[in-house]
Amino acid sequence: MNKKEIIASVFLFVLVVYLIGSITRVISASNDNMDTFICNSLGNCCDPEGANIQAAIDDLNVSAPPHAGYGGAHGTVWLPANTVLSIPDTLIIENHVTLDMQGATIIPQGNFDVVELRIGSQLKDGTIDVSPVTTFNRAAITLRETDYMFLSKHTPRIFNMHLVSENLRGKGIYLHTEGTTAYQTIIAHFHNIKTREFEYGVLINHTSTADATYLNANMFSNIEGHGDKYFITLYESNPEVAGHYFQIVQCYCSSDTEYIVWANGQGNTFDTFVAYDWDNNGGTRASYNFSSEEITSGTPTYHFFGSDQCYLSIRGGEEDIDFAPWALYDSGNDRYRNRFTLLELKNSNLTLGQIKGTD
Repeated sequence: MNKKEIIASVFLFVLVVYLIGSITRVISASNDNMDTFICNSLGNCCDPEGANIQAAIDDLNVSAPPHAGYGGAHGTVWLPANTVLSIPDTLIIENHVTLDMQGATIIPQGNFDVVELRIGSQLKDGTIDVSPVTTFNRAAITLRETDYMFLSKHTPRIFNMHLVSENLRGKGIYLHTEGTTAYQTIIAHFHNIKTREFEYGVLINHTSTADATYLNANMFSNIEGHGDKYFITLYESNPEVAGHYFQIVQCYCSSDTEYIVWANGQGNTFDTFVAYDWDNNGGTRASYNFSSEEITSGTPTYHFFGSDQCYLSIRGGEEDIDFAPWALYDSGNDRYRNRFTLLELKNSNLTLGQIKGTD
């Protein structure tokens, strides 16, 4: 063996050891290339198997300081384009990591939340299909907040995603607080999302019992729902769910659609909603429901009816909007109101209204 052959052999040995130690495999010279593997921005690749997605994310070492400074990206994981990957457990997109699905489809192997995002993480360009799981009652995409995601550089971003269920099972997008941890909040941005046949298309659910907890100011743009039972739901059992912004939303209703929007809380905006075939439900339900039952929680006791300071710009379902008084009792100061601005695009009709109630 000459000198050149020895050097080449040593280099190949070191390369193979490095690849094996970093979740990767050697890419062969025949019939495959970088585009057929799960790869990350460290240059490491692994076989296109569902469990390896989390391995490729964890390999980025998200505990290290971001190279671009505070709030910068920790790295990217790319899935092989237009493939179907079955995952055995919830996929955690760690802080400041981007998962670029490149047209791939993820299918869960069981009844669990499919993808959970962290601070500054991103998810884009793919499909999550939960329809094969006949017992599915979890979420395709979820954010469980305890981590202060309210700074612009911390904002999780989800865009160009198709979420598919069947027979009105589970949740498409689920944002929620829980437990007694104080100072919970989420600000996330969702753009160009489609949901199909979920029980809840989008559910924003604030159930934390801690003081100073919020689930506010999330942004949704270019959203489509196809046959979801409850398309968009904003629920607070303790203040507050407020300041959410929905823009350019289309709801393709079926006979199973119970409502387009149900909300309590304050200051939420529903801008340019178009509902198709709302009459499929038989005309017995409220299309935009701001008339909730009484909820009590916290100290002092809060009572919520409907939603306050609400803006709607809609076409479709105008005849079945339901408003009721919104009331907050706090230290003896009673106020009864449900102030709203309603723009009916079909009839070019603008209403500035206020619903008042009595004790």
